[in-house]
Amino acid sequence: MKIKINQTFQYNSYSKVSAWIAFVFAVYGFILLYVEESNYWILIGLSLLLTLMSLLYGVDFIINLFNLSLLPRICTKLSLSCIALGYLIGSIYGVIRFIKIIPINDRSIFFVPFVALSLIFAGSSLGLLVKGPK
Repeated sequence: MKIKINQTFQYNSYSKVSAWIAFVFAVYGFILLYVEESNYWILIGLSLLLTLMSLLYGVDFIINLFNLSLLPRICTKLSLSCIALGYLIGSIYGVIRFIKIIPINDRSIFFVPFVALSLIFAGSSLGLLVKGPK
């Protein structure tokens, strides 16, 4: 006699810690863009709002929210990629501005950590809005 147990687990293709750290830097960059009266804060803010929904509820929530299932697959992937790109740009901008406020004369020592953080944030921003296997 075999007993079937239905186990469902959520497969995440990103690290939650790196996604939340990137989100904090993106919010910092968003606030600075707003204070500087740049028009980019609107795009970054919209991207952050959708990214926050994806962090909390998953990418399926975003797809169902805008009913992206009615659109062709290429439009859905393109819109999710634009959201991820806005999230990545906001987080990288936040890191750059954070590095600028550190009171140190030689900023070249931040090059390697900046590249590493950029790659980690790129991986988490792309993995955040990609549907994993069920």
